[in-house]
Amino acid sequence: MTGKQSSEQAKAASAGGKLSAREWALLVPNIAKLLGRLARDRRVPIGTKLLVVGAGLYLACPVDLIPDWIPGLGYLDDVLLVALLVHRLVRTVPAQVLREHWHGAIPLPELARRLSLRGKREKGRDD
Repeated sequence: MTGKQSSEQAKAASAGGKLSAREWALLVPNIAKLLGRLARDRRVPIGTKLLVVGAGLYLACPVDLIPDWIPGLGYLDDVLLVALLVHRLVRTVPAQVLREHWHGAIPLPELARRLSLRGKREKGRDD
């Protein structure tokens, strides 16, 4: 992770709002590394490993449910898949394991909260 990526992700973490397309792009390498590391870790439940491997294969596959060339919708399936996967990881993988393998500026529990509808509702109450 470069200093520029780290500062961009740190800004996103402190903002507490939704992630921009640029912030998503900066998270992609960290998410890819996390998926690879979790797939090889013996402490991760087998069902979660299967989801991690399946999600990784889907994200790497050039054919998507929603074609990427459709403006505004092209990456929606990928974003939703990552959001659901992060939420599942936070719920099923021990926190210590996630901390060992995650190297993003935004902590995974915070990322999961920001990606969820619950996080949007909680933010709306604070405003």
